[in-house]
Amino acid sequence: MVQTGLFPGWDDLLIAPQTQQGIYWNSQGTAPNRAVTFEWYTSRYGNNALYSHFLVSFYENMPNVTTIDYLNMTDSGISSTVGIQNGKVSLFSQYSMNKANLSAGTIISFNNTLSPAGSWFSGLPPGVTEIPGAIDY
Repeated sequence: MVQTGLFPGWDDLLIAPQTQQGIYWNSQGTAPNRAVTFEWYTSRYGNNALYSHFLVSFYENMPNVTTIDYLNMTDSGISSTVGIQNGKVSLFSQYSMNKANLSAGTIISFNNTLSPAGSWFSGLPPGVTEIPGAIDY
């Protein structure tokens, strides 16, 4: 069993009542080129005016790649941690911690086959042109 944790915006997040907020998912494409996207639209615990809206995508034909698209983080992630961890062997790769570097439009990807072992890079992986949202506004 895979024991990997992905932290696209580890913070005290909640789904504010009586809003469109939530955690949604969508899949697209056909085998072997499918992608599944999870969409977080949440508020900060204790302050609903601060919210996080981001997408996380996984690709069938690129099982070692994960992409995070930050649509809007009202505080640019100043109190968030972004990273990935393999709990089985205590390996991790951290992109940021408590830094305001997640502005709207920031796209980062993680590829665990790059050197050094597991690396973050800016933008979409090769062959990916967009990340579809899961919420149909």
